[in-house]
Amino acid sequence: MERRNVDSLIKEIRDCVERHNLGTPGAYARYTVGPRADGTINEYGVADAANILYTINDFQQAQADREHWIKILRDMQNPETGMYEEPTHHTIHTTAHCVAALELFDALPKY
Repeated sequence: MERRNVDSLIKEIRDCVERHNLGTPGAYARYTVGPRADGTINEYGVADAANILYTINDFQQAQADREHWIKILRDMQNPETGMYEEPTHHTIHTTAHCVAALELFDALPKY
């Protein structure tokens, strides 16, 4: 792939992730259009954003922003079960996805 095509693709990916941001570092919605677009933070929105930004080498480096991401991911965990729950995926899958995103920040779940 030509360099300018790669740069264009990376910009398109970065712009897509940014469209899902809810205005706070680490706060991302999963859907921004359609019937599921409710403008609320979502486990998959946050974990996907972290994974995508890591993949395109645009991962958050500022410590204060990283702490926001970690807090958001940890706060979505169910304190009674230790699992992450999201209605469109099995709890084990959602948990694995969120824990993997925390790993990118060198962090562990709260529970």
